[in-house]
Amino acid sequence: VQGPVLSRISPIFSGASLVITGSVILAAAFVLLGTHSNILLYAGAVLFAMGNGIMWPSFLALMSSATDDSYQGLVQGFAGSTGSLASIVGLISGAFFYRIFGGHIMVFSAAFLLLIAICAYRLVAIEKSIK
Repeated sequence: VQGPVLSRISPIFSGASLVITGSVILAAAFVLLGTHSNILLYAGAVLFAMGNGIMWPSFLALMSSATDDSYQGLVQGFAGSTGSLASIVGLISGAFFYRIFGGHIMVFSAAFLLLIAICAYRLVAIEKSIK
Protein backbone atom coordinates (compact mmCIF):
# COMPACT_ATOMS: atom_id res chain seq x y z
CA VAL A 1 0.00 0.00 0.00
CA GLN A 2 2.75 2.45 0.89
CA GLY A 3 4.49 2.12 -2.47
CA PRO A 4 1.84 1.97 -5.18
CA VAL A 5 -1.06 3.65 -3.37
CA LEU A 6 0.50 6.24 -1.08
CA SER A 7 3.00 7.44 -3.68
CA ARG A 8 0.11 8.29 -6.01
CA ILE A 9 -2.30 9.88 -3.54
CA SER A 10 0.11 11.81 -1.30
CA PRO A 11 0.75 14.55 -3.89
CA ILE A 12 -3.01 15.02 -4.27
CA PHE A 13 -4.14 14.96 -0.62
CA SER A 14 -2.66 16.63 2.45
CA GLY A 15 -0.93 14.53 5.08
CA ALA A 16 -3.58 15.44 7.66
CA SER A 17 -6.40 14.28 5.40
CA LEU A 18 -4.55 11.01 4.77
CA VAL A 19 -4.19 10.46 8.53
CA ILE A 20 -7.91 11.07 9.00
CA THR A 21 -8.89 8.87 6.05
CA GLY A 22 -6.53 6.10 7.15
CA SER A 23 -8.05 6.15 10.64
CA VAL A 24 -11.58 5.85 9.23
CA ILE A 25 -10.50 2.98 6.97
CA LEU A 26 -8.92 1.26 9.97
CA ALA A 27 -12.14 1.70 11.95
CA ALA A 28 -14.09 0.02 9.14
CA ALA A 29 -11.48 -2.75 9.06
CA PHE A 30 -11.93 -3.49 12.76
CA VAL A 31 -15.70 -3.72 12.36
CA LEU A 32 -15.24 -6.23 9.53
CA LEU A 33 -12.59 -8.17 11.45
CA GLY A 34 -15.16 -8.77 14.19
CA THR A 35 -17.57 -10.58 11.86
CA HIS A 36 -17.96 -14.32 11.37
CA SER A 37 -17.97 -14.22 7.58
CA ASN A 38 -14.77 -15.25 5.81
CA ILE A 39 -15.40 -12.81 2.97
CA LEU A 40 -15.88 -9.89 5.38
CA LEU A 41 -12.84 -11.03 7.36
CA TYR A 42 -10.69 -10.90 4.21
CA ALA A 43 -12.18 -7.51 3.31
CA GLY A 44 -11.28 -6.32 6.81
CA ALA A 45 -7.70 -7.53 6.35
CA VAL A 46 -7.43 -5.61 3.07
CA LEU A 47 -8.87 -2.48 4.67
CA PHE A 48 -6.51 -2.90 7.63
CA ALA A 49 -3.51 -2.96 5.29
CA MET A 50 -4.81 0.05 3.36
CA GLY A 51 -5.68 2.12 6.42
CA ASN A 52 -2.43 1.40 8.21
CA GLY A 53 -0.40 1.92 5.04
CA ILE A 54 -2.01 5.30 4.47
CA MET A 55 -2.23 6.61 8.03
CA TRP A 56 1.07 5.76 9.69
CA PRO A 57 3.54 7.01 7.02
CA SER A 58 1.48 10.18 6.58
CA PHE A 59 1.58 10.81 10.32
CA LEU A 60 5.34 10.25 10.39
CA ALA A 61 5.78 12.67 7.49
CA LEU A 62 3.74 15.32 9.30
CA MET A 63 5.81 14.86 12.46
CA SER A 64 9.02 15.10 10.50
CA SER A 65 7.99 18.27 8.70
CA ALA A 66 6.95 19.91 11.98
CA THR A 67 10.51 19.89 13.35
CA ASP A 68 13.79 21.53 12.46
CA ASP A 69 15.98 19.63 10.04
CA SER A 70 18.47 18.88 12.82
CA TYR A 71 15.82 17.04 14.87
CA GLN A 72 14.11 15.04 12.13
CA GLY A 73 16.12 11.90 12.79
CA LEU A 74 15.40 12.14 16.51
CA VAL A 75 11.68 12.56 15.86
CA GLN A 76 11.60 9.65 13.39
CA GLY A 77 13.51 7.41 15.79
CA PHE A 78 11.30 8.32 18.72
CA ALA A 79 8.17 7.78 16.61
CA GLY A 80 9.42 4.37 15.49
CA SER A 81 10.25 3.33 19.05
CA THR A 82 6.93 4.59 20.36
CA GLY A 83 5.09 2.80 17.56
CA SER A 84 6.86 -0.46 18.39
CA LEU A 85 6.05 -0.08 22.08
CA ALA A 86 2.42 0.68 21.23
CA SER A 87 2.27 -2.46 19.09
CA ILE A 88 3.56 -4.60 21.96
CA VAL A 89 1.23 -3.04 24.53
CA GLY A 90 -1.66 -3.14 22.07
CA LEU A 91 -1.23 -6.83 21.31
CA ILE A 92 -0.97 -7.82 24.96
CA SER A 93 -3.82 -5.63 26.15
CA GLY A 94 -5.88 -6.61 23.08
CA ALA A 95 -5.60 -10.28 24.00
CA PHE A 96 -6.60 -9.46 27.57
CA PHE A 97 -9.63 -7.42 26.48
CA TYR A 98 -10.59 -10.01 23.86
CA ARG A 99 -10.81 -12.58 26.62
CA ILE A 100 -13.20 -10.30 28.52
CA PHE A 101 -15.28 -8.81 25.68
CA GLY A 102 -14.89 -11.39 22.92
CA GLY A 103 -15.51 -10.14 19.39
CA HIS A 104 -17.08 -6.94 20.71
CA ILE A 105 -13.59 -5.61 21.32
CA MET A 106 -13.38 -4.96 17.58
CA VAL A 107 -16.27 -2.47 17.86
CA PHE A 108 -14.50 -0.74 20.76
CA SER A 109 -11.34 -0.58 18.66
CA ALA A 110 -13.29 0.90 15.74
CA ALA A 111 -14.82 3.51 18.04
CA PHE A 112 -11.38 4.40 19.36
CA LEU A 113 -10.07 4.83 15.82
CA LEU A 114 -12.99 7.08 14.96
CA LEU A 115 -12.11 9.15 18.02
CA ILE A 116 -8.55 9.36 16.70
CA ALA A 117 -9.89 10.51 13.32
CA ILE A 118 -11.93 13.24 15.02
CA CYS A 119 -8.95 14.37 17.09
CA ALA A 120 -6.78 14.34 13.96
CA TYR A 121 -8.75 17.23 12.51
CA ARG A 122 -6.45 19.40 14.62
CA LEU A 123 -3.64 18.23 12.32
CA VAL A 124 -5.18 20.18 9.45
CA ALA A 125 -4.51 23.48 11.24
CA ILE A 126 -1.06 22.33 12.34
CA GLU A 127 -0.18 21.32 8.80
CA LYS A 128 -1.31 24.68 7.43
CA SER A 129 0.83 26.52 9.99
CA ILE A 130 3.89 24.49 8.96
CA LYS A 131 3.67 25.40 5.27
